Amino acid sequence: MPKKLDYPRASFKACLELAETVENLSGQCDMSTCAAKMGKKLSGSFNALVGAATKFGLVTRKQGTLYTSDIYNKMKLSYTEEEKQEFLRAIFLNVPSFREIYQKYKKVKLPIDILDKALVKEGQE
Repeated sequence: MPKKLDYPRASFKACLELAETVENLSGQCDMSTCAAKMGKKLSGSFNALVGAATKFGLVTRKQGTLYTSDIYNKMKLSYTEEEKQEFLRAIFLNVPSFREIYQKYKKVKLPIDILDKALVKEGQE
């Protein structure tokens, strides 16, 4: 039986936008306020976005309230672009399936044209 990959159901960019919205609302806000500020409806797709941002570790959710995470706040306060990129890399690799793939292929130049096949293969092992 193929193993189930637990990956974010929204793009990294969209998750960063959600975290930035929460930050702009004083670093914490209820989900409905965040959705409205982003021009979205409080729906299943918005919940998937919040879940993805949580998987990356950009925000936390407690009883319907969203909070920016410590690592997101540190990334935003980076002194240099290099430091910011290191934080972004760490945030991206918070997702276990992404971290596993990175660890497996970090010493190999992975051609972009086979990345989708590698992801499918990882899900079957």
